[in-house]
Amino acid sequence: MAKIVQLFVPGAQRDLSESSGGPEKSGPWRPPAALRRIRPRRGYNPDPMKGISQHTAEECSQRLETLGIRPTAKRVQIAELLLSAPQHLSAEQILASLRSAGARVSKATVYNTLNLFAAHGLIRQLTVDGARAWFDSNVVPHYHFHDEATGALTDVAVPDVEFSRLPPPPPGMEVAGIDLVIRLRKKL
Repeated sequence: MAKIVQLFVPGAQRDLSESSGGPEKSGPWRPPAALRRIRPRRGYNPDPMKGISQHTAEECSQRLETLGIRPTAKRVQIAELLLSAPQHLSAEQILASLRSAGARVSKATVYNTLNLFAAHGLIRQLTVDGARAWFDSNVVPHYHFHDEATGALTDVAVPDVEFSRLPPPPPGMEVAGIDLVIRLRKKL
């Protein structure tokens, strides 16, 4: 069975998996027991697809079309989930969330869609620790705090950071952007 990470807890430090050894059980997906014991963070919506209106689906569809992306049903579902709030999600979290909401979607579809969205500027792909890619629904220029203990990512506004000097780029090149991740840990 595929690995499952904590839902909506970005950067979970450990992967949790269930190994059944047999065929998959029918019925709705349930997170493994270890995940059910985790207390969700404040404001957590256990069913991110619940409460999303048709109007939101239409808005997502129009936004995809504006960016030159054909709005298939799966793409619109993934866009609805990603764009429901400013958040940082991994492909595994998105896949698990869609499946828990009853969507039949493959891992390849999720990865291909996320890469397509990132290539068209709908979302931003982040690599924070080299372990996995994160997808940021906030495409406005910003930086990130990364909590090394929990893996959580928090946005940092550009005006909150000052650079006194940058090295000049090599000849024939220009600076396209700056990615800054400020790693955090508890004080000892």
